[in-house]
Amino acid sequence: MTPAEIIDELNDHGFEDTSTTRKMGAINDTISDVCSREPWPFLEAECVLNFDGTSPSPTNLPVDFSKVLGMQYADGRPLGWERWEVLRKKLGPQLVTPNVSDSGIYYFVAGDPRVYPLPSAGDTVSMQYVRFHLPVGEGDPESALLIPARHHRVITLGAAYKLYVMEDDAELGASFSSDYDKRIAMMREDLIREQYDVSDHIFVVDEEDWVYDLHPWT
Repeated sequence: MTPAEIIDELNDHGFEDTSTTRKMGAINDTISDVCSREPWPFLEAECVLNFDGTSPSPTNLPVDFSKVLGMQYADGRPLGWERWEVLRKKLGPQLVTPNVSDSGIYYFVAGDPRVYPLPSAGDTVSMQYVRFHLPVGEGDPESALLIPARHHRVITLGAAYKLYVMEDDAELGASFSSDYDKRIAMMREDLIREQYDVSDHIFVVDEEDWVYDLHPWT
C-alpha cells in the first residue's frame, strides 16, 4: 500500500474528520515503532565509507544510519568494536593520529562511528548496517515504505490504535493495540527466521583469528 492508501483505510475505520497531518503523524510514529523493535532484515543495507585523512569519521555516513552490523577494510580485513572511553584511556592522543596497525577498530561518539587507526585520504571501509526508517509523506509511492507490502496492515493497525487513544476511545484503542501487537509477532516469525535448513552455528576460533587481535595495545 501507499501512504495515501493507508490513510484511506484509516478513514474506513472512522477517521475521515481527523486531519491528514494527524494521520500521517500516527503513520510515521507507527513505522518508527515497528522498526525500532527488531533489526529487521528489510532494514539491512551496505555502503562504502570514505575518509579524508584528517578525521576518524567518514565523510559520507548515510543519513539513515542506525547501527553497525559489520565493517571491513577494502582488502577484506574486518574491524572490531570497542567503547570510546576504553580507547581514550588506552591510546590517548594516538586515537586520532596515524598509526601503523594490523588491526582496525570502530567506535562511536555521539552515535556516529569512527575508525582507528586514523584512515588515510582515499581509504575506504565497507559497512553493513541497520537503517532507521525515514519519514514518509502522503504522496510517496509504496516503495518509500521499507516494511514489506504483505505486512503493511501493521501500519494501519498501529496508526488506528494511536489515533483512538488520541481521541480518548480506550475500548477501541485497546482492541487495535492488541491486534497491532499480534501482527508484529506475526512479522517477527515471518521475517526474522529466514531459513529452516540448518541451525545456527557456534564457530570455534583459534589464535590466528582476527577476533584475538582487536586491541593493538595488548
